[in-house]
Amino acid sequence: MIGLIDCNNFYVSCERVFRPDLNGIPVVVLSNNDGCVISRSNEAKALGVKMGLPYYQLLELPFGKDVKVFSSNYTLYGSLSNRVHSILRRYVATVEDYSIDESFLDFSSIENYHNDLYGLGIEIKKAILKEVGIPVCVGIAPTKALAKAANKYAKKETKEGVYLCKENTQTVLNWTEIGDVWGIGRQYANALQKLNITNAWQFSQLPEKFVLQKMTVVGHRLWKELNGISCIEMELETPDKKNMVVSRSIPRSLTKYEDVENAVFKHIDTLAMKLRRQKQCTSSISVFVHTNRFRKQDKQYYNSFKVPLLKASNNTTTLIRAAKVGLQKIFKPGFNYKKCGVMAFDLCPENVVQGSLFAIAENDKSNTAMHVMDEINKRYGYKVTRIAAHGFLHKAHMLRNHISPCYTTELNDILTIKI
Repeated sequence: MIGLIDCNNFYVSCERVFRPDLNGIPVVVLSNNDGCVISRSNEAKALGVKMGLPYYQLLELPFGKDVKVFSSNYTLYGSLSNRVHSILRRYVATVEDYSIDESFLDFSSIENYHNDLYGLGIEIKKAILKEVGIPVCVGIAPTKALAKAANKYAKKETKEGVYLCKENTQTVLNWTEIGDVWGIGRQYANALQKLNITNAWQFSQLPEKFVLQKMTVVGHRLWKELNGISCIEMELETPDKKNMVVSRSIPRSLTKYEDVENAVFKHIDTLAMKLRRQKQCTSSISVFVHTNRFRKQDKQYYNSFKVPLLKASNNTTTLIRAAKVGLQKIFKPGFNYKKCGVMAFDLCPENVVQGSLFAIAENDKSNTAMHVMDEINKRYGYKVTRIAAHGFLHKAHMLRNHISPCYTTELNDILTIKI
């Protein structure tokens, strides 16, 4: 049996852990640069606040000023997520951290609870709420796809927030709309609805041959999962990435080349640091810039340029030189640039990099300096040290006007309790 633990309204719940006064009032969390709503409390949902609603439109609503707003605080969310995951590993050895707020549990690895998985789900739910303060829902079923459906059913239809879907899966599958099935995208959902397939149960009853022909191997695997045949394995280790992207919208549009260059170099610095952390190198770098498509009064422009490297690298200075070549190719004056970013392609392990006769050898001291910088930043704070080309630009810093304290990771933000 497989269990899915899903934290309810996770970002909002994290904010409420240290602010109990927020319980019972509408709360939302905004995306980077305070752009749009990405997490909502049940009270905000009841008011009609939609996921993805731009912040400025929220303020224009009659009840907009009654909604408590927070900027994204990923340091806090990551810290509380780690605490939830550590609790799960106390109960089950085999855990897949599917996302920051979801985990799959393989209950077949334990023997003592086989006769009462529902009771185990209740116990896990209570432990997380007591020790971390995050409410969760638990769905338990024979497969991962069924556990996903059972979890959503537990959240919407049960008082306890726990549902065991063991043998009779028809109730859950009839309740689950076809567009909400894990792995069914919008295109497949529209195609199936045209065939009057409106829920997961109807999909699971389709002929196997029909599903294989119309939805390829991925759809066939999902069909098997909904019929109780487990074929999506637990991923206990995160697979190596083939590509990586670092980008972010700029709070205020940039027009000067120097400002855009500093913003791009900032992303390169972050990208190189991530590559070194994962012990990977990139074989090519792509730089892109674009204007704000929502400002119809501005001239619009988008472009990107890919720069191949003679030898794969994760050295910040090497990647900055490549990014500079790409940016010089695509930058045009006279535009208000709203977003820029960099992409790394064809990633490979740093210990199996193919050499080149024509590549300029990277100085050993330079590579050592990169790792020393990483250690300093890890110990004393994010980007305490950085490459000078990064600059000290404040125009491209992320807009976070409603950020909460980092209660669990910063000494100065620890709550003080008066007794």
